[in-house]
Order: sequence, then C-alpha cells, then structure tokens
Amino acid sequence: MDGGAVVLIVEGADCVGKTTFVKKACELLDKHGLRHDQKHMTRPPEDCDHYRFYAEKTYTFSAWDRFHLGELVYRMHDDRASSMTPLKFDLVESLVRLACGFVVVITAEPHVIAERFGRKAEMYDLPHAIKVNETYGRLVSHKGTWMMRKRDYHPRVDYWVYDAARCDVEHIVDLYARQLREFKQL
Repeated sequence: MDGGAVVLIVEGADCVGKTTFVKKACELLDKHGLRHDQKHMTRPPEDCDHYRFYAEKTYTFSAWDRFHLGELVYRMHDDRASSMTPLKFDLVESLVRLACGFVVVITAEPHVIAERFGRKAEMYDLPHAIKVNETYGRLVSHKGTWMMRKRDYHPRVDYWVYDAARCDVEHIVDLYARQLREFKQL
C-alpha cells in the first residue's frame, strides 16, 4: 500500500493467544502483500500522556499485541490511576479509525488461561488475568458505552474471538485485507 498507515490491534488478557494470533496474522498479511510489523505493547509509563503515547504508534504498518483497550481493562482491576480520560480515549479511537484500524479482542475459558499461565513472564498473577479476561468478555458483549471509575468510554471492536485455538485467523485477516483495499481506494 502506498502512503498512510494501517494498524491491526489484538487485545485480550494474558495467555489468551494474542501473540500467536498476531504472528499468524502478519504471515498472512505478507501473503496479501500487506506487510505489517509485529509489535507488543508493554505497560505504558506511569507518567505518560496516553493520547500522545498511543497516537504516535497508530501511524505505522503494524499489528499490535495489546494496545489502548488494555489501558482501560487492566486499570479496572488494579489501583493505579490512569491519565486515559474519556476524551483521550475517544481521540485515540479516532486515530485508530483514521489509520484504518481493525480491533480484534480475544478471550478464553479460564482453564485455558490457567494451563498457559507461567510459560513466560507475566505482569500480573493468574487471578488477575482471569478477571481481566472476564472483563474483556463483558466489554465486547456489551457494545456501546463502557463505564470505568464513573466515566464513560466508547470502545469499538471489529471482531471478537472467543477461543483463539479454534479461531480462523485467515478469515479475520481476509476481512481486514478487504477493509484495507477499500481504504486504499479512498
């Protein structure tokens, strides 16, 4: 694709299969001639400006393993404050859309997370990961306004994968590639 930028965002709790999904998606996107760099979002610095932090990352040809939704969902289950206000969140969502962003949320059964947990270093413990997974499930099944600490957020999710092991990554990449081809024609 010429010019501009596009971004694929894969969100979900620890151990649900985000990294595996992103890796497979990048391989398939290469076959479509839509090369994306595989990226992994770590916890943003405590003092960061969440709008600028995410905004600079939307202007790349990249597939992200976790992005801005994680800031909301993970913060619901810890006591750290977030500077991700509803306005900043909406602005980041707008930038993601302007970059032809496609957001996939992956959830898993708690026993799947428990089986995978501990294979690599995780930021949180297992009970926390399971709570976050449940929250992602409520977020995508709720659709519309999301309340966090008495503030309204309006996340947009393009595709929900309930079980990454049974997920048809190729189908999702085809949907995304179709969107990118349409975007290129604008």
